Amino acid sequence: MEIYIEPYDIGCEPSPSISAGTLLQSIGNVYLLFFAVSKEINEKTDYLDNLGVAILRCNGCMVTKCGYPNYGGGDINTGASQFCNE
Repeated sequence: MEIYIEPYDIGCEPSPSISAGTLLQSIGNVYLLFFAVSKEINEKTDYLDNLGVAILRCNGCMVTKCGYPNYGGGDINTGASQFCNE
């Protein structure tokens, strides 16, 4: 059985300039709230569009890692992901 990580496609990304993500947990659920930006750069402004606050509800959350890494290289996932197996 192969286990892999698959990013959620929720139509936005966490803002790279605001590190105010909030993780809330209740019985059986985990909620991640963060300031969201568009996935693509706006051609008119050359910036990502601010989309407000995004709320992601996760069932059965096992691991959390919040914040961007402090190194300058590599192809990493900075959004939310889920573990999958085949």
